[in-house]
Amino acid sequence: MTEFNPATYVTVVFEDVALENIGLDPAPDEYPELIAFCRSEVTNMAADPTQVRLVIVGDMVEAIKRRLPAGPERDSFDADRGAGMLAAKTMVVGDEVHVIVPAWCFLDTQAMRNGSTDAEFAEFVRTAPARERMIRRTVVHEAQHVAMDQAGEDDADYPDAHWVRKTFLGAAHQVAVEYRAELGVRQELREDYETTFPAESLGAFRSDARELYAAYSTDVSALSYYLMVQAIHLWKAFGYVAAARRVDGIEAALDVPQQERALWEQMGAVCWERFEQALAKLEAADTRIVDTEFRATVAQLADLLDEWFVELGFSWRDVENGRNTWFEVVSGHLLI
Repeated sequence: MTEFNPATYVTVVFEDVALENIGLDPAPDEYPELIAFCRSEVTNMAADPTQVRLVIVGDMVEAIKRRLPAGPERDSFDADRGAGMLAAKTMVVGDEVHVIVPAWCFLDTQAMRNGSTDAEFAEFVRTAPARERMIRRTVVHEAQHVAMDQAGEDDADYPDAHWVRKTFLGAAHQVAVEYRAELGVRQELREDYETTFPAESLGAFRSDARELYAAYSTDVSALSYYLMVQAIHLWKAFGYVAAARRVDGIEAALDVPQQERALWEQMGAVCWERFEQALAKLEAADTRIVDTEFRATVAQLADLLDEWFVELGFSWRDVENGRNTWFEVVSGHLLI
């Protein structure tokens, strides 16, 4: 692990990265422009930059798992994000906040020229502008999480709730903080498609639900857990759309392509308007919030996600005053 820590910026850390592959000397006087941009964006959002690290890693999944506590989340963590991809992650690690970004985003042109075929290098050059836009946008989003984490606004602990209710509150909390982070992504970093209906997320959930049911139909505990993981990916995707629509000032109804309308009716159309309205109560990450008000919004959103889960065909409940849980498939329309 290699660290560089100019006094006024967040610390930059490299893990499992050959520095020459990203155009760096072992002790650089300055960073390439893209790394410098990312460092500045994270620094600008940090209340205390001395407690933040921008971590550029060779293996995203392993870097994240090293920072997770032992348990099911670490054991099952992977790069799957429904229809999306794991582009970066911000984590609280002890007293620090770590923004973890993959090193492939910063690959040096000359290093790629020396280590690739002509075809691979041509593809690298062709995709460079899109790759750079993606990492700039991603790190600006992650910088918003730094602001929330250091302000103590990403505490997802709901100790008084029973297990299933706590799970839905946790899901709603994740959707809410992702929405707040998305509100902080500047217009010039956005893509036109971000306000459009995320049809691929519906298809990904349906496909994943079928695979999970085939694998775990006799293991209700595993089935309910993994279905919730995939549902959270789905709800986050719609949260991103809601945030993009708010940033763009779009008040018209969500435009659903004709070929997707039947599936959308089966997968949550009835919940969308209330979902967008609940999220609209939230402020961007650069605005400090009142915890009781935020938790009230999260509780309202958790109620709605519970209803949405039923729309997807699944019911999960606390029973016996929280001493047990009950899960059932109330509709198999996505599993056929």
